[in-house]
Amino acid sequence: MNKICEKCLKDPQAHSFQLLKGDSYECYYYTCPANATHYDDAEGIINHMRIELNKINKPWIWIFDCQDYGLKHLAAANVGFKIANFLNSDESIGLEKIIVINESTTSKIMFNTFWYLLDKKITDIIIYDK
Repeated sequence: MNKICEKCLKDPQAHSFQLLKGDSYECYYYTCPANATHYDDAEGIINHMRIELNKINKPWIWIFDCQDYGLKHLAAANVGFKIANFLNSDESIGLEKIIVINESTTSKIMFNTFWYLLDKKITDIIIYDK
């Protein structure tokens, strides 16, 4: 049986990192912090990502939706810091692309803040969909 995030078991909207589509070649995951009730739970978000990514053994693409990304999300800076560390680690080795959609002023501030914490291998695969 596959492991599941305990917080998401109780509240399916706790974290936003859902499998959108998977085939024999790759998987697409979707994140929208504005849809997460525990958007500021850095450890829980990383744990959720680990659980989901451990279910697959293939490359993955991350769609990061900035719709309604606001000041409360920006104030949870620890989340961005933890995600940057996660992305720089071997745990994200199968990550092929990060596609950023629905950019806002606050999401641009967040990306600019954490850009310098990301390894070049990660910044090279970030695509802004305008």
